[in-house]
Amino acid sequence: MAPSTLRWGIVATGWISSKFCLDLLVDPATRDVSDVKHVITAVASRSTAKAGAFVEDVWKEAGVTEGKDKVKLFGSYDEIYASKDVDVLYIGTPHSHHYQNVLAALNAGKSVLCEKSLTVNGDQAATLVTLARSKGLFFMEAVWTRFQPVSYKVQEIIRSGAIGELRSVQAELSVNLDEKTRDPSHRMVNPTLAGGALLDLGPYPWTWLALLLLPAAGALKTPCAPLKLSASILKGPTGVDHSTVAAIQFPQEDGRVLHGTLTTGLEAQTTPSRVVVAQGSKGYLEIHWATYRPDAFTYSSWDTEADYGTPGKAPSKTETFKFDVRPRGIWGFAWEADEVARCIRDGKTESERMPLRETVLMMRTFDEIRKQGGLDFPEEIMTLEKRDLRGREIKLEINAFQMVLTSDPDPIRTSPHMAIDDKTVWYQYNVVINIVKKDKSNAVPPKKKLRAAWAALEKTGIFDKIKPVYDGRNICFSPSVLPDDALKSIDFVVPDDGNYRIMINDPIELRPCELVKWYTGKGDPTVGDVQSCLAALNVLFAHGPGLLLPSNKTTFFINNPRDFGLTDAHKPAMLPRGVELWRGFFQSVRAAHNTLYQNIDTTSGAFIQSGNMVDFLKRFLGTSNFHALDERDRLRLNRLLRHCGVLIEIPGVSGGPMHRKIGVGITQRDARSTTFKLGDSEKEISIEDYFKKTYSCSLKQPHLPCVEIKKGTIFPMEFVSIKPGNKYLKKLDAEQQLRATDFQTLRPSERLKAITAISASQDLTRPYLPQFGIEVSQNPRKVLGRVLAPPIIDYKASGTQRVDQGVWRMQKGRTRLAEPTQIKSYAIVASVQERKGGDVMQSMVDILRGCSDLGIRFPAPPRANIVFIHDPKHAAEETLKRAIDIGGSTFGSRPEILFWIFEKANDPDYHTFKAFGMREGIATQALQMKNCQARKAGDFQFLINMSLKMNAKNRGWNHSLQGNSTNGAGAAGWLDKNPAMVFGLIEPSEIGGRAKRQEIIQDLAEMVFKLLKIFLKTSNRVPPPSFIFYKIEAIKEGVERFKESEKDNEKHKAEILAFDPKLTFLLAMKRHHIRAFGSRENKSVEGKSDNIPAGTVIDSYAAAHTGILGTTKPTRYVVMTGNRAVSLPAPVYYADVIAGKIRGWMPAQDGETISSDSNGSPHSRESDLAFCKTYLRDLEAGHAKYLGEPGERAKMWWM
Repeated sequence: MAPSTLRWGIVATGWISSKFCLDLLVDPATRDVSDVKHVITAVASRSTAKAGAFVEDVWKEAGVTEGKDKVKLFGSYDEIYASKDVDVLYIGTPHSHHYQNVLAALNAGKSVLCEKSLTVNGDQAATLVTLARSKGLFFMEAVWTRFQPVSYKVQEIIRSGAIGELRSVQAELSVNLDEKTRDPSHRMVNPTLAGGALLDLGPYPWTWLALLLLPAAGALKTPCAPLKLSASILKGPTGVDHSTVAAIQFPQEDGRVLHGTLTTGLEAQTTPSRVVVAQGSKGYLEIHWATYRPDAFTYSSWDTEADYGTPGKAPSKTETFKFDVRPRGIWGFAWEADEVARCIRDGKTESERMPLRETVLMMRTFDEIRKQGGLDFPEEIMTLEKRDLRGREIKLEINAFQMVLTSDPDPIRTSPHMAIDDKTVWYQYNVVINIVKKDKSNAVPPKKKLRAAWAALEKTGIFDKIKPVYDGRNICFSPSVLPDDALKSIDFVVPDDGNYRIMINDPIELRPCELVKWYTGKGDPTVGDVQSCLAALNVLFAHGPGLLLPSNKTTFFINNPRDFGLTDAHKPAMLPRGVELWRGFFQSVRAAHNTLYQNIDTTSGAFIQSGNMVDFLKRFLGTSNFHALDERDRLRLNRLLRHCGVLIEIPGVSGGPMHRKIGVGITQRDARSTTFKLGDSEKEISIEDYFKKTYSCSLKQPHLPCVEIKKGTIFPMEFVSIKPGNKYLKKLDAEQQLRATDFQTLRPSERLKAITAISASQDLTRPYLPQFGIEVSQNPRKVLGRVLAPPIIDYKASGTQRVDQGVWRMQKGRTRLAEPTQIKSYAIVASVQERKGGDVMQSMVDILRGCSDLGIRFPAPPRANIVFIHDPKHAAEETLKRAIDIGGSTFGSRPEILFWIFEKANDPDYHTFKAFGMREGIATQALQMKNCQARKAGDFQFLINMSLKMNAKNRGWNHSLQGNSTNGAGAAGWLDKNPAMVFGLIEPSEIGGRAKRQEIIQDLAEMVFKLLKIFLKTSNRVPPPSFIFYKIEAIKEGVERFKESEKDNEKHKAEILAFDPKLTFLLAMKRHHIRAFGSRENKSVEGKSDNIPAGTVIDSYAAAHTGILGTTKPTRYVVMTGNRAVSLPAPVYYADVIAGKIRGWMPAQDGETISSDSNGSPHSRESDLAFCKTYLRDLEAGHAKYLGEPGERAKMWWM
């Protein structure tokens, strides 16, 4: 009889899969098997190239060629699940992925052999078992040890009674991890991959306990009763278990209860001679290394129980059985493969040797062990929801450094959890600092002086050896109770400032153990303690830098990079007009799964250039000709330098430089002309003569103005130097920002190197961390990401194009816009010199001709009379109205688009031009003159950009994503199958009484109602059945109003009556500083920017795109229904764009908008909102023209 052939599909191409495949390629006859045979018909990996390389390597190692060319290669798991050439799938992915992989395979109708551990928890295992049974599919956990000859022989000896009645079993598998395996991203210790000893090694000692102690009674589908146990777990730095011991009770059929002890760990090697010990009434049995594939076992027996218990009495029989662990070249997986083949041949859905109920029992038992040991995994791998696991895997680093908190004064890393008990207490105190005036009364100092005052207080020694930390306002935190002397009213002196008084009182106890409960999800934490402990940690990291460096609540700035292990590339950058840019570092404490991290990111801050005042004046004026200093410049200088800290050093005068602040500014006259009355004399003396007479100083530059510190206190400019660290409080102008870009832009590798250097250089925080029991890792956290396959761009008639490295480009002469618009009339305004009118016309001819090649249809090319030159003497709106009249008369209809050509960047008329177009309902397109020159006008990429904008602004359709390509795998994505309307809202919040940034959609129900009406009107169909949104009440109200208003709609009456859209709640958390970094070595970067690849997904929620500058800053998305990774909703993006446009239309005040600070006061935000509402009402007529007639696509005017 011919053997039954089983066709195998291999899911994943790691080490374990390669060894399994090597066994499949060995002829079964070599192990005396003749009834079944195996053939590999398909292999799936993250790419077909990787699958192909796997096949090449495995067949080469096996030394065979037969069948290699017939193996189908798949670049995604979905494809192999759907393959008709596969009878059973072997799944060799990390066990964190098993549930999702098996779920998809079973739902695709495939039988499955899945590596151990089958899942992450018992609920997942039970769900898969139920699914497999309901579909009548074979399903088994791949525990190869159960099918090795040694396991059958051990059972035979035990059941024969050779060691008497079985009394207990101890089984262990522990290893000592090497340096590579200890890497936090390695699957053995990575919590996102369900790392740790229990799930990776624990199934092997469990297997021996189950084989020897579990009763065999009951039908296969009868669930096993849960087992009682007592467990202990010790965790490692990443939060997974490094040592686990469990004493488990196994009830027997005769009523006895036997103990089985399971031990597994990652810190020490199991004794090779006794990995398993079975104790009997008359002897014992010892299994030798390795627990998963023993090469021998020995049993010793005595004639009687009494003899066994007699010290020194030799056993009556000792016998050792040895086994070849690589018989005839197989690794040992072949026996379990043979079992699968026979079961499927015989129509069985599970193996009696490896019953599913025992798999579920093991996972339930492991759940209890984890529960008792406080071991948990991220929700994303514990869930029963179906998750998307497509894409190739990449190794990344993030700018987060693990924190370890202990109750010891000098912590030693043993666990990522705080080694803190209920007795550990921190203290929070109120702080009041005042200036002591000459009359002994108190005055409130400016906020910027408070840290300097605290620094002076620390030097008094009032705190003894305790190191409290101060928030720079009114709170300090201490690791222990402050001395009584520190809790009194204390007077002290701040150098170069004056007398101060401080009062520290009202201590509040804080329990850090509540913080542990919060981020581990164990227990019911006290919210107040959690918030206060997090605040204490953030203050702890900000305190040291705040005392010594320019800083704010979360960021500090440096001008001496070498002091922090950085290169001179991070030295301040000099900008025009006396401004310099310092490298800054943001830092905060962030909670993650089972641990805390210090998050560090780079930023920059503008400061007034330090150094001699004369040199500063040269840089400010941009010339050494000081006669260029006119009154306008002097006033600008004085606004800039007011309250600026300076050093005054008079040659020959001892005592060091004087520290002062400029209260008045630069004088109108120079040192020769600036005079004052000396003492009671009526005679005036010049500044030059005074310093020569009093200090014997001859001024080198008496022709320069002086610096007036306060009324009547004047110094020559050459004696004054600007101190480092004076913040520049104005917004950088266009020229300064252009120069700043090079400094602000860091390649990802440079950015991570700087961040890591700052983390390692902890001199600023080292004095304070130990007393709070804190240690911070100097290595960035390693994580795994996935790169999703790109979608396909559909240009309809002119074909499709696949996205490459996050970008795509239309092909010249081949690709046209999907649905190009027809522009029947246009107008051109040029804000240029009259003589350049001809150049503008020729450039526009070239541009419009190029855009026509991409599909946009225009009337006749522009003639000279259509280019209207704007005269700056006239109001911009007058010019625009005149241009529209010219365009209308030229083409016989009102212009549909208005072009504006300008010469200088940041032209003041830009916002007027855009607002005018909106009010008139005409699309607008601005073009800088330098981009209209012959070379630029013929540049294909420039023409593409122009065409995309013009087409969208005039109801055209540029392109779409090809159907069923949005997940990159050729199958329908979630939005393909669930068309949805998307609304965005960030709810306002207030913390500690201080208003935070608010983005509010007012009258939300009204907005929903109008949008639904517009959708029905323009598309002539009922809106989609799904909404992605936040605020359920307003959505429901808007839907009900829509249904009520359309109740008489005969065409769609039934659909509208049944209209009840599903809601998906989406939380988008963008404003954070977590960034991901890759490397060329592990192929986790792409493009010139070296950013992480487009389509990168981290932890199922953080999506990335390829950035042009700097490092990709991912957005974190949390979807409240299901676990889908969702891209940024377009309406949220467009709402932000529109808000930015409108902000520019606000009336100016001294060159600034009403509220240039997005975090402005509640009053300024209310003013902004009132302006926007009023202005938008005035634009309703123009806006209606953009919406068009029923059935027309709306114009995207905001582009």
